Amino acid sequence: MVIETMIDQATELRKLVLRALRERPIATGPPPRLIVLTGGKGGVGVTTIAVNLSVALAEQGSRVVIVDADMHRSDVATLCGLSNYERGTDLLEPRRDIHELLHPGPAGIQIVPGLRTYGGGEMSYERLQRQLSTLGRHADIVFLDLGSGELLRRFSATADDVLLVTTPDNVAVMDAYARIKTDLASASTRSLRLVVNLTADESQAADVYLRVENSCRKFLGATIQFAGHVPRDDAVSRGATRSIPFVLGEPMAFASRAIDKLASTLVPAPNQARSA
Repeated sequence: MVIETMIDQATELRKLVLRALRERPIATGPPPRLIVLTGGKGGVGVTTIAVNLSVALAEQGSRVVIVDADMHRSDVATLCGLSNYERGTDLLEPRRDIHELLHPGPAGIQIVPGLRTYGGGEMSYERLQRQLSTLGRHADIVFLDLGSGELLRRFSATADDVLLVTTPDNVAVMDAYARIKTDLASASTRSLRLVVNLTADESQAADVYLRVENSCRKFLGATIQFAGHVPRDDAVSRGATRSIPFVLGEPMAFASRAIDKLASTLVPAPNQARSA
């Protein structure tokens, strides 16, 4: 009986040690740049823009990981043509590691598909932040596709960039403002940026931005930057149907050129950065 008790205690001790090792940040150099994407409501193209931005930046020479952490929709894998993959439903449990769930994607990006939170609240944020910080060995940039809620509120305060996606639709514009008010209030004026999707032209995108910016200044005493716009383009739906990012399937399409421009704005090429 004494021997069995000692064995049980030793087994539990090993489990505790292994759990502590998994929870401890791995020395990987500087953490990657974190870009969070969200929308005021579903259907505005957050995941489509996240996937194509990831691919565009990979094509421009960056190492990119995209993490699908939208609680309501998990479309990253589908848009990237992944069929057989392990969903990261329990990634935030102490026994899991984000590196176990990386899948190769188009243009050399890596994907963590179908992430869900574990436990919720403060603990989920701390665990996910710790996991993301270890991705420096794989990535220069991490895109975090988030929906809404506490994780978005916490990450909006610490991310390098927060991209809020909307469309010219009046309801979408109002929902974008509501998202700023409820979930993005802690984002810095430097990091919070608006992307206007499905636009007719630049002037329409500028009008949408001014409406959101004026509302933020008037009612919240806050500001938001304009990141860029993506025009309405049939190449987008064709890419989704074929599960191929449209920047790869139709690189000369208007939407693809807009994504390339947005990518260059977010992460300037080294020669651009030196001349700025």
